[in-house]
Amino acid sequence: MPRPFIVVSIFITIIILLNFLAPHILSGTVQWIGTPFWSFGKSTRNVIYNTTNFFRTKNSLISENKILREKNIELKINLLNQGNILKENKKLNEILNRDRNNNIILGYVISWPPSSPYDTLVIDVGANQGVEKKDKVFFNGLVVGEIYDVFDHTALVFLFSTNGSKTSVILNEKTPVVAEGVGGGNFIIKLPKDVSIKTGDKVSLSEDASSQIGIVEYIETKPSDAFQNVFFRSLFNIFEIKEVQILNEQ
Repeated sequence: MPRPFIVVSIFITIIILLNFLAPHILSGTVQWIGTPFWSFGKSTRNVIYNTTNFFRTKNSLISENKILREKNIELKINLLNQGNILKENKKLNEILNRDRNNNIILGYVISWPPSSPYDTLVIDVGANQGVEKKDKVFFNGLVVGEIYDVFDHTALVFLFSTNGSKTSVILNEKTPVVAEGVGGGNFIIKLPKDVSIKTGDKVSLSEDASSQIGIVEYIETKPSDAFQNVFFRSLFNIFEIKEVQILNEQ
């Protein structure tokens, strides 16, 4: 039998005998032997607790910082949105060139040709939002038509270029004439030959020279005719219109 095994066996036997014959001696001995181990265990537990608490506190701080960053971003977005709203309101006022007392209603187009009659639009605001017949309709700073019919929550917009529609206009802010819509954003004006006109000339509403509706694109003349046909086109594509501003002056 190996010697180390014999030594261990004798030691265990002595411990057992002391436990029966003199337990108070064994208790003190065990305490004396175990104290360093208990102290080491306590220190180890403290280190583990402190380390765990450190990482828990660190994770908590990281989480709180993340929440604060998210709130900060949210506040910045809200401020940016408020700034954009103010800019948009200012832009609308500049676009329409009107004072603050006039009522501007924002509407979105929900139907284009051919779903709606040619050169007409259906918008998502109506009588309940304050829209009325004959209200002028603007798109990107250009007056494009007027309200033809109104329902509770929708309205029908007739563009000035609607076939057969007649609109009083001014050429180059000085010559009052009547333009007739021929559809597709196009117009025709009949003028005496002696009236000076050229391509690129501005066409505006007669009631407001600042409200441009198009520019002259082509002039047709015939030797046997005392009149000239002036063709001009809207400055926009009808299918690009997604939202409009309605000016209610009632």
